[in-house]
Amino acid sequence: MGILSAVVAAAATAGLERAAEKLPKENREPFERTNHRGESVTLLEGPVAVLGALAGVAASRGNGKVKAAAVVAGAVSGAVGAYDDLRGTTQAKGFRGHLSALKRGEVTSGAVKILGVGAAGLAAAALLPRKSGGVKAAGDSEPKTSLSKSDEPEDAKPSAAAKKAEPKTGGATRSKAQSGQRKGPQRPKSPSKK
Repeated sequence: MGILSAVVAAAATAGLERAAEKLPKENREPFERTNHRGESVTLLEGPVAVLGALAGVAASRGNGKVKAAAVVAGAVSGAVGAYDDLRGTTQAKGFRGHLSALKRGEVTSGAVKILGVGAAGLAAAALLPRKSGGVKAAGDSEPKTSLSKSDEPEDAKPSAAAKKAEPKTGGATRSKAQSGQRKGPQRPKSPSKK
């Protein structure tokens, strides 16, 4: 997500928040709840956040398939979240509670949300390009697809299988980390058990 899409998402969210505040009371009422302190709170912030994020995705310059996957995941998750907010009851709570109710044959709004978000994730994954360069973290020049050598702890020890596969050269082919020679500050060795 680039700067442009972040700005669009923030602007859309701010505009939608202002619009939600101006809605007639009868339109806001289904989204209002009383919190544990007895204060009135709105659940409209969920749909507002989802729509703002979707606007940011739409404004991004990314791969069309990736954008489509993000829209599917966000829109479906937002829709089932809003459904749960509007139709949900407090009888079943939490993941376990909703799945237990489902096991008894009772379809709760929370179970709809769990299944809907899962289905949205599967649908979004199906839309993604098959060959991707992996996920890049901010500032990375190479994709992170697995643990790279530079991510291994310096004092990593070879596995038993690696020791067996190692040529019998007296350990001459072992790296400094494997042979116990480490760069950087040395940690005190813990007392060995005898």
